[in-house]
Amino acid sequence: MSTSERIQIGSLTTECYSRLKDDILNKRISWGQKLNVTELTARFGISRSPVVKAIERLSHEGLVQIIPNRGSFVSAPTKRDIVEIAQVRIAFESMACELAFRRDKSALLNNQEQNEAPIVECERKGEAIPADVWFTYDRDFHRIFAEVARNSRLLDIYEQVRSQIELFRVFYGESDALRALELHREILALLRQDQLGDALKILRLHIEEVCQQTIDDFQRAMTEMSQ
Repeated sequence: MSTSERIQIGSLTTECYSRLKDDILNKRISWGQKLNVTELTARFGISRSPVVKAIERLSHEGLVQIIPNRGSFVSAPTKRDIVEIAQVRIAFESMACELAFRRDKSALLNNQEQNEAPIVECERKGEAIPADVWFTYDRDFHRIFAEVARNSRLLDIYEQVRSQIELFRVFYGESDALRALELHREILALLRQDQLGDALKILRLHIEEVCQQTIDDFQRAMTEMSQ
């Protein structure tokens, strides 16, 4: 075991949770893989209790499935999961967008402009958008609506749903990212023009397109895994 992996300070449960979540979302732990508590305690150099509590927290977020008498497994998405997440996103992101627009339109647009700066810099240099830059930008684009709305419950919902979105993510396609960026910019342009209703329609279209893209990628991945 590498000494750098030992958890030394802070909340053991929180740190263990953060590391396991990062491993799951970045596919270092695969869909359906069993989480071995004994191995994890040895890896992190901590007792069993924080590991168990971290796994329970991940279960509440939908990232882990705890099966009695069998153990804990990283959740494996289904088409139904992807569709249901999209339905939830349409509802709460539309609400967050409207609340943020009505509460502080100026802050909303300014925050979005700052968030887009790394993307604009890539465009200025004529460079492709790196996957990590894109995912950070995309994550914050959607989070900003809930933050500016100043609704803590919406923000909590966003964080939980976003984790599942990233769990389901299979591929990064630049063409898909550019399409999403196009729709993001259209949403903001409409908000600048006080066309909230039209902006919400494009937001719904965006989420529906991402849903279908995710289903297509997921089915392709399942086909490749079965061959």
